[in-house]
Amino acid sequence: MNDQFEGFAVPHNVNDLHLSFHARTRLSQRGIDLNDLQIALNCGTRRRSHGNWVLLLTDRALQNTEHEKKCDRLRGLCLVITTDNVVRTVKWDNQCRDRGGILRRSKRQNALSNHDLRAACRYIHARHGIFSVNTLSESFLAA
Repeated sequence: MNDQFEGFAVPHNVNDLHLSFHARTRLSQRGIDLNDLQIALNCGTRRRSHGNWVLLLTDRALQNTEHEKKCDRLRGLCLVITTDNVVRTVKWDNQCRDRGGILRRSKRQNALSNHDLRAACRYIHARHGIFSVNTLSESFLAA
């Protein structure tokens, strides 16, 4: 994406930014340090919103960088930077943060379907004559 937006370029160094009082408060509340801000400036996905830059760290943004090991901790870090190089706020984007990592399996692959569960219960009932889950667990614990 183009770094220019209405004559404003996103700085590439955290020392070129000014932190608002609100942003400093949020940094300390959320356990984010200046190194994390630098990573967001270097690797974050940039988009424009209401005349500001919004930088978001995602798995894809950190993939194949030296910061890839910090992916789980930094996933969802979001900066809002105004056109006069002031960090307005720093937050965790929970929609992005709650997602699994790059190599996660889909929920569909991990969970048994209801069909599979019913089939397993029918098999156990036919083989062992067990009707309820309690009886099922007791019989397998005894064996």
